[in-house]
Amino acid sequence: MYVEINDNLIEHINKVALMKGFSLQEGLEKAVIDFITKEEKTFHLRKASFKGEGLQSNLSDAEIKEMIYQGHIQ
Repeated sequence: MYVEINDNLIEHINKVALMKGFSLQEGLEKAVIDFITKEEKTFHLRKASFKGEGLQSNLSDAEIKEMIYQGHIQ
């Protein structure tokens, strides 16, 4: 697999990697791992709950459907 990366970015990554004692490949791998780790930590599923009194068990499925679509279907 090949990935095309901007030459200036590769040069910068290479300089930083060499200063830290890494090869270019090790620097790139570390950057990708750090990126993935950061993204996984910052991902949060948004809250999707609703205020209310919960399910109304006294209604049938047909009655619930009718309430949902009331005024929308002609």
